[in-house]
Amino acid sequence: MDRNIGWLTNVVILVFGLVFLFEAIKIPAGFADSIGPRLVPVSVAIATIGLTLLLMLVDWRTADPEETSHDITARNLLVQAGPMLMLAVLSGLMIGWLGYLLATAIGGVVIFRLFANSWRLSLANGLACAIVFYLLFIKGMGIYDPPGTILDISNYLIW
Repeated sequence: MDRNIGWLTNVVILVFGLVFLFEAIKIPAGFADSIGPRLVPVSVAIATIGLTLLLMLVDWRTADPEETSHDITARNLLVQAGPMLMLAVLSGLMIGWLGYLLATAIGGVVIFRLFANSWRLSLANGLACAIVFYLLFIKGMGIYDPPGTILDISNYLIW
């Protein structure tokens, strides 16, 4: 039973990675080079897909789930990285849906909660990080700010 749940989880993460890669490729290329702002989202998508396929291979090769070998250790490391990769994929999709600032704030709150912080501390840190990153990357460095397709608040920002 646990083996089937593991395979189902792997397939879900793989689908998220493929969808994220498809969405990341749609980001417009930069003016100076052909990669532009796509580099990080495409890299995260490829890492997610590759690590998920590796995890599926480790699960397939491990005949006995109770067996203690180096494969089990590798599997445990990949399983621990899964939620963070899933959050990276979802953050990339949220940037397309909600714009950079809201997606970064939501992702920041979730990351701080994953590390067992209180809701109040997670909310404060997530919002502070989102504002600092927005001012640094979008305003300071002039990186492309994708408008959200569902909700776009960038027109209402006074900075």
